[in-house]
Amino acid sequence: MTTFKKGNKLGKGTQRQFRRDITLELVSQLNEFAKDENGVSRSKLHLVVRNLVDRAVEHVPVFDKDGHEIGVEKGDMQAIIHIFDRLEGKPRQTLEAKTETTIREYRSLEDVMSELIERGLDVTRLPPPMRIIEYKKKH
Repeated sequence: MTTFKKGNKLGKGTQRQFRRDITLELVSQLNEFAKDENGVSRSKLHLVVRNLVDRAVEHVPVFDKDGHEIGVEKGDMQAIIHIFDRLEGKPRQTLEAKTETTIREYRSLEDVMSELIERGLDVTRLPPPMRIIEYKKKH
């Protein structure tokens, strides 16, 4: 994250507005019209999308070291991924964490208290365990 000196126009409050202004300008220019290779007037957005689709499906010949055509590459994978991400949304990323849990048996209340102290817990703030046991017996 970039930090700014106090009073900088791109400080915390105006960063969002700056991004919004850039987005509005981009949309404005994409809505402008330009002529394609056939002289037909189309929006720049249309031309950008058409170029992306063309890159995703184009067939590019592949040559060997002697200049002989040996096959065809089918489409640009980055363009294909961009199209699917836009249409279907990016796949949800999951994080997997493997943890080992151990079950310990304690013989006395003092063993439990010493374990909690070793873990850095303030045992003086915990309710006395005998009160909890007595409460469970009553209800």
